[in-house]
Amino acid sequence: MEKTNHEYKKTFDECFCKNVIANYYCDYTNFSKYESPDFISEDICLEIRKALYVEGGKLKSFIDTYLGKDYNTIPTKLLKSLGFENEPIQSQENEYIYYQRRKNDYSLIEYIKLKNKKLILFAVYDHSLFNDQDQVVKEAIDVKIDKLNKHYLTRKINTLGIIYNQQLSYVYEEINNAIVDSIIKKIETTKEQSVEKYYDEIFILFMDCLLKVNVASLEFEKHTISKDVLDQINKNTQDELSKM
Repeated sequence: MEKTNHEYKKTFDECFCKNVIANYYCDYTNFSKYESPDFISEDICLEIRKALYVEGGKLKSFIDTYLGKDYNTIPTKLLKSLGFENEPIQSQENEYIYYQRRKNDYSLIEYIKLKNKKLILFAVYDHSLFNDQDQVVKEAIDVKIDKLNKHYLTRKINTLGIIYNQQLSYVYEEINNAIVDSIIKKIETTKEQSVEKYYDEIFILFMDCLLKVNVASLEFEKHTISKDVLDQINKNTQDELSKM
């Protein structure tokens, strides 16, 4: 039976996250697709979940609607409702890039200037930190811990991958560190639950970075993901789904 758009997107996200992890950790390369959890190997189970908060949902809807569109076609009222009140300004690093910055955090909308002078929206980077919106990471983990203890298949190592629609590596370093510290603290609080099973490792897949956290020690490793690597993984994932 042919997958619906929603089913295809869900499967793509799961496989994409798995493939990003496998790009940095060879133990995660020999999985079979499963359900509850999403992937299994001889020694590892891997479950994938998205962490999407309300404002993130609004920005996702925004970029789904206006990606590739001319700035002049985007309602000013809508931009202001999302917190982008000023007109786009030219980047100091690239004369063809223009951006709008949200006042209350480091979120950006970026446009590329074409030869015909039009500004075309091509990226949205949501850096909402100060409203503690990374609480959704903890909530996503809590949901999966509950399922792990109810009916999920387990292996020697049980791993959770969280897709988190935030950019990390290109924000100011102090914000970068604050986001990571906040997420580590959220993961630490998940250990307060009185349950038998916990995930051994948790991966947070940002838009441009992979964070691996050892749940027992709270030690972490961070990998910045280049555009070339993302493009290749995207292509590999499409190829993988075409064979399913």
